[in-house]
Amino acid sequence: MTPRILVFYAMLSLASFSCQRPAPPPPVQPVVTIPASPPNRDSLRADTIRLARIRRAKADSVWLSNLETAAYTKIRKFRQQPSARFRCDSFHFEKGPLINPAATHLLLYLRNRDGFFGEYQVYELKADSFIHLLGVNTDISTQGFVFKDVNGDGQKDFILEGYGTAGTGEKYFNDVYLYNPREHRFDQIEGLGLNPHFYPQKGIVTCYYNPSGGWNAEKYRLNWNKLELLEEIEVDVSGLSEGKCIRKINRYRNGEKFLFKEDRICGFPLEYKRYKELVKVR
Repeated sequence: MTPRILVFYAMLSLASFSCQRPAPPPPVQPVVTIPASPPNRDSLRADTIRLARIRRAKADSVWLSNLETAAYTKIRKFRQQPSARFRCDSFHFEKGPLINPAATHLLLYLRNRDGFFGEYQVYELKADSFIHLLGVNTDISTQGFVFKDVNGDGQKDFILEGYGTAGTGEKYFNDVYLYNPREHRFDQIEGLGLNPHFYPQKGIVTCYYNPSGGWNAEKYRLNWNKLELLEEIEVDVSGLSEGKCIRKINRYRNGEKFLFKEDRICGFPLEYKRYKELVKVR
C-alpha cells in the first residue's frame, strides 16, 4: 500500500470519529427529603398479636407434647387389653383457665366393645401423672361434651349434652359437673331440667319444656351444685292456634309458693332463652 493511500484512510477514520455525538450526561435526580412519620399503631398492634399467637402456639405445642408423653401410658393401657370391656376410642386435652392453669384435664372416650355405648373418663394432671376424677356413661341420646364455665367461678366445668329420644317438643339435656379446685373433683348439679340456660354472673339457671300438651318452665338459683327453685311457669296451649293461651307465673318466697301473675300470653318471659346446641352434631 502506498503512503498516499495510508494517509487517505487515516483522514477518513478521523472524520467518522468526529461525526459521532458524545452521549449526554445522566440527568441529575432531585434529592427529596421525606419527613419521618409516626409509627402505625394498627400495624404495631397486629404485629404484637401475631407475635403473641406464635409464642402461644409454641407454648401449646410444648404443653401438648408433655401431656401426650404422660397420657400415652394410660391410653395404651386401654388399647392393649383385649379382654377389657371398653377400648379407648379417642382422647381430648383441656388446658386449665388463666386463673388456674394447673387444672389441666385429660378426657378419654371409652367405647363399648359392641360399639354402641361408652363412657367418658376425666383425669387431672398432677406431677406428670393423671388422677381419675370422673366417669360418665353415654347412650344413644348423647351428643358430646364441652368444657365450659357455667357458674362464674372461672373454672372449666364438664357438660355432657344429649337429646331426648321420646316425646314432643325440644328435649335437650345437660349433665353438668362443676369443677371443685379445692377438692380436685367434679360435683354434679342434680335435678336440672330440660333446655337449660345458665347466667354465670347472676348465679341463676332457667329451664323449659314445650311439648304439644302444655308448656312449663322453671328458674333456679344455683347454690354450688344445689338448685333453689325461684319461679315456675305453666302455659295452657289448648287455644294456641287462636292465640288464646293461659299463662300462670308462680314464685317462691321463703319456700312458700304464690301466684305472681296470670295473663293470656303464649310464651315464656325473655329471661328464658331458646336453647342453643353446645355440641354440633355432624
